Amino acid sequence: MSRKIYIIYAIIFVVALGAFAFCLFPGQGAGAFITEKLNGPGRLLSRTSFSMNIGQINPSFPLGLACKKVSIVWDSGRSIPDFSMAMYVPLFSLFKRPVPVEVKACPFDGLARFSLSVPGKNPDTWLLEKIFLDGIKTDDLLYPASGTFGLQGYWDMEFIQKTQVPAKLDAGLLHSMAGQGNIRGRDVKVDLTDSKLSLIALPSLEFSSVQGSFTMADGRVVLTECLFQGEQIHLLVSGQIHLGNSFSQTRLFLDARVLPESPCLAKLAANPLVRMQAPDIAEKGFLFHVTGTLEHPEASL
Repeated sequence: MSRKIYIIYAIIFVVALGAFAFCLFPGQGAGAFITEKLNGPGRLLSRTSFSMNIGQINPSFPLGLACKKVSIVWDSGRSIPDFSMAMYVPLFSLFKRPVPVEVKACPFDGLARFSLSVPGKNPDTWLLEKIFLDGIKTDDLLYPASGTFGLQGYWDMEFIQKTQVPAKLDAGLLHSMAGQGNIRGRDVKVDLTDSKLSLIALPSLEFSSVQGSFTMADGRVVLTECLFQGEQIHLLVSGQIHLGNSFSQTRLFLDARVLPESPCLAKLAANPLVRMQAPDIAEKGFLFHVTGTLEHPEASL
């Protein structure tokens, strides 16, 4: 029998074995197992207000897993419902140490990509290297205790870190992350109609572009010069966000300056409260502060 025949038989055997394994793979059981590993005591999400459910997991060619009916729920009923996710090891990186793992998901009509690696000698820790978000759509995220504070737009983010994250966490996932990143937004609209933030006398803010950078360490995000640019208003935002295990425990310490080149300054100057706090608003713009929590943001001059 020629070598070519052996090769054909070997290919048929591998394909048949793969089809057999795929048909018998316990998709729902595997989804329930991974869900418990993510949300169980001492696991990645156990000290946060987030919970993640994976309905089904199936093997995908060549070295990956396809997750279906994935959902994420966090405090106050917010959720990312019913999206798909794929995890795979690059074919030519299988024997590398640490083992690289790529994760892709499609929430909010966009793409989220995570680059992980698992050290071969210590599988109880893993390395989250990069997070990329592309075109993530936020549509009417509501903050009912502060009135209706809506946030719409499309967001991109790149976050790079080199911190080893243990599989069992004492302080929570967000407090174990450290790195730096950039954030970009487009077609962003903030609805202030019934919000405490409406003190700047505008029913809504619209921005064609948002660009900024940030660092993250010890449960704190430091935002440096994030520029919001729109037809009527230009904002320069900086400060810190102290991360908690929920929106209501995440505290804001942000300064936002309306830049003097903003076309809406004449309308803002007509507000007696603004004019009293910033008499030279036309030349210098004016500063306001955003404090409180992510659940209940508050603004003051």
